Amino acid sequence: MSPFDLAGLEAKLDIINSTMEAEGFWDDHEKAHKLLKEKKQHDTKVDGYKNLVSEFEDVKILIAMAEEEGEASLVPEIEEAYK
Repeated sequence: MSPFDLAGLEAKLDIINSTMEAEGFWDDHEKAHKLLKEKKQHDTKVDGYKNLVSEFEDVKILIAMAEEEGEASLVPEIEEAYK
């Protein structure tokens, strides 16, 4: 699975969450710890991707506002958000 495969990561998280809800899951502490570590890694990737998408959308909105209103004063804010 590619680290850029959001759907694959989310599907894997669904499987992990279902596994964690199964009866007896917590009985094997080593296995549970390993799966929790994997879940955290996937959560971090998915959250990071979603944050980037949200920030990108914010930049697009700022650009659209600046274009509509002819606001050159928004350029520094756009540049900073882009960085």
